[in-house]
Amino acid sequence: MDKHPQIDHAAHLALLRAATAATSTRLWTVDCLGTCERSNVVVVRTGARRRRFGEMLDDDDIDQLAAWMRTGASTSLPAGLATREFTTDATPLMVAEVVPLPAAALADVVHELLRDGSSWVLGVHGASGEFDGSDPDRVVTRSGPVVIATTESAALRVDIDDHARLYSLDKRGTHEPVLMILAVGDAHAFSGGNVITDLGPDTNAIRPAAHSTLFDLGIGRSATFAIQACGDVERLLRQHLGRPLDAALADINDQLVAASPTRVIETPLARIEVVAPIPASGAASPPGSYTHLLPGELDLGLDLPPGIGLPDGVTPAAIIRPPSGWTYPGVPTTEWR
Repeated sequence: MDKHPQIDHAAHLALLRAATAATSTRLWTVDCLGTCERSNVVVVRTGARRRRFGEMLDDDDIDQLAAWMRTGASTSLPAGLATREFTTDATPLMVAEVVPLPAAALADVVHELLRDGSSWVLGVHGASGEFDGSDPDRVVTRSGPVVIATTESAALRVDIDDHARLYSLDKRGTHEPVLMILAVGDAHAFSGGNVITDLGPDTNAIRPAAHSTLFDLGIGRSATFAIQACGDVERLLRQHLGRPLDAALADINDQLVAASPTRVIETPLARIEVVAPIPASGAASPPGSYTHLLPGELDLGLDLPPGIGLPDGVTPAAIIRPPSGWTYPGVPTTEWR
């Protein structure tokens, strides 16, 4: 909106909101769609298909888009919108480079990172959990390739196997990483379910919780976002088994926020359990570890934050923010640069 202050963005948004209401669909506004070279981008999703329209600034364009959306976006695209449609591979501004370490050395690096206070994010853009490694009371233990870090508000387990790879974004001209990404090849990634599902007793818990059942919320992506539930929360989720998350969320969100059950995010290499309270809608996340479940951002289909990418054929398992000034312990840079 700051780029085009002369445009009545509120009026345009109202038209689109009315168009989606007429067909019982949903409209989300987000800060970034990962196409920063364009402004006023609209993404229309029908089923698995996403159509992108850029520079949606003219009243006529918005009117045509609203009319098309009122049909459920099922009719032919209006000719005027054809000039606004674009395709994109969401080419990232920064692509991380591999740090070729064998599994044993990579487990050493993970152990050092957690001992030194790194923070970790698991999940996908819009559905994630962060482990705040800067907590001075954190406890870090290791057993072979498995490293566990715990704080009062969260627990993180990382299990390095032969499929694990480490990628890094370094400060220009240095070997000091700004951001690191733990990943696996696509063949070793997994995709969670698309509906709320009872996964049974949570036998893989870092901190076992008696009588808890794990419910996958069904984000349908390269990570699972689940709830460790018992009592009233378990009964609530059982009422919505088999429903897509975006359909069920309006009915369960307030109760989940009030109860703040343990949230569990898992990837092929790591698991985080967050017990910190869920902030109320519109409130800032509390200091320390937290989770984000933002359907509008999740709908963008991004595994990583906009602007960051991995080479083709690789799926992220964790994002790591090392402490300032951190460098690879005992790894000569000539081995990988």
